[in-house]
Amino acid sequence: MRRLSITLAAVLTAASIIALVMGGVAGAKSKNYTALALSTSTAITATGDATTKSGALNKAYRQCDSTAYNDYPDIYTGDCGVVVWVKNGWVAAAFESTLEGPPFDPASPPSYGSGWGQTKADAKFWALDQCESEAGEGCTVDRTDRTRYYNPSVDAIGP
Repeated sequence: MRRLSITLAAVLTAASIIALVMGGVAGAKSKNYTALALSTSTAITATGDATTKSGALNKAYRQCDSTAYNDYPDIYTGDCGVVVWVKNGWVAAAFESTLEGPPFDPASPPSYGSGWGQTKADAKFWALDQCESEAGEGCTVDRTDRTRYYNPSVDAIGP
């Protein structure tokens, strides 16, 4: 009986070590970057999550480009671009409140702002602040997104 207990304890210890190691690997590969892209010709916003900053930037751009083209093939000018990214936090985009369209005049695209932060409120505040200073009028938040794997006890990192 004693031999069975020792063997069982050894197996459980080994299983615990393997679980800890695998958990560390999974944690290192978590999607904790988020990027936000937008198109001013269509007022489309899109986000992308990934394990790396460049992966999130690429996903956000591709999602924006695909959605803008599919929703507005006649007016989309190929102008999607990433405007903000964050690691372990929130991103937001805001457009001027008097937004009318699409289509929008390419010579006078809509004003927008983007922001990032540790909280949803932080990201919205910075997006509105940037938009309102650019537009000279009130703005409305269009989108907020959080990194998929978010740890509120770890500081957000952004541009």
